[in-house]
Amino acid sequence: MVEYIVSASESGQHVIRFCKHLYPKAQNGFLHKMLRKKNITVNGKKADGAKVLSEGDLVRFYLSDEVLSSISKETSISMVADISSHIIYEDDHLILFNKPAGMLSQKAKPSDISANEYLLSYLESGQELPVGFVPSVCNRLDRNTSGILLFAKSHGGAKQLAELLRDRTFGKYYLAVVAGKVEKPFRLTGMLEKDRKTNQVTVKQVYMQELTDEISRFGTVSEETEEKQSKTDERKQDKMICTQVWPVQTNGSVSLVRVHLLTGKTHQIRAHLASVGHPLIGDPKYGDPRKEKAILAEFSVKGKDIPKRQLLHSQRVTFPKMTDAEGTKGALAALSEKTFYTKLPEDMDHFLNAVGITDRSFLAAIDE
Repeated sequence: MVEYIVSASESGQHVIRFCKHLYPKAQNGFLHKMLRKKNITVNGKKADGAKVLSEGDLVRFYLSDEVLSSISKETSISMVADISSHIIYEDDHLILFNKPAGMLSQKAKPSDISANEYLLSYLESGQELPVGFVPSVCNRLDRNTSGILLFAKSHGGAKQLAELLRDRTFGKYYLAVVAGKVEKPFRLTGMLEKDRKTNQVTVKQVYMQELTDEISRFGTVSEETEEKQSKTDERKQDKMICTQVWPVQTNGSVSLVRVHLLTGKTHQIRAHLASVGHPLIGDPKYGDPRKEKAILAEFSVKGKDIPKRQLLHSQRVTFPKMTDAEGTKGALAALSEKTFYTKLPEDMDHFLNAVGITDRSFLAAIDE
């Protein structure tokens, strides 16, 4: 007999999923049969596979060692990777990871090694992984976009984070280096259509509106408007997108901007800014090679200062108020109204210096 006590991070899931994670080689039919015959019990009682587990529940397996061995997962080989220096924050439910450019967020094909695998390896090397839940990356950054990546360690953390992302109460702010002069803040809306064959998107019906006090920087897209427009273009798989942009510094030909992502679609920032004449510097898909070549020549940018990727960095995330009358609400309550930042990446810093944007006082200003 083997027994497991359900932890806080493992609660909230069906017992069949809990069993499947413990013994991934077991067929669902076999597990349901063992539950019916009370060879698997919850708190000493017969349980249906759909029973939702709670913290402290006792799950017992009255199975032989041979059977347990035959349905257990194979021992995995942990990857050797020191990524602790990239971790911005960690608790029992969440990791905030500063992803370097060039690293995938999640696998694109089985042979890939992504941030997801590195973080799982990190957990396996020093902690006991939760039973019945596989920790995972909860948002995606393009391979060559750097910055804050969200990694859920518990079922409760993943569930609440998904709610925050769905409700758009979680703030995601980026730094981007774009071509052209940006002097005033503005809000962009449009319809994004993705070509799955080329993994490239097109933005249509672009509307630019100057930001005013009436348009809050924490504002969101009207769900009613988004639903209506999405249904109108459902056959084309168009999606409404909204992006807010603030100028930070400019030299007249190049601008450093801060971007608030109000919707989160594939390549949204890159395609949306390019659609209004401000493509990201170094962007191979949505950039303007002629414009970029002229900028490099104008400021004599050479060697290591020439961008090798789109200069886009997820620099800041903000959590909304997550407390109630009792003072706590959900697995992420400890992060209520907290903000986390990352430093300006070296390649962005080098390029900005090369084009004469050398004042770094903005870092303190935008981090307030």
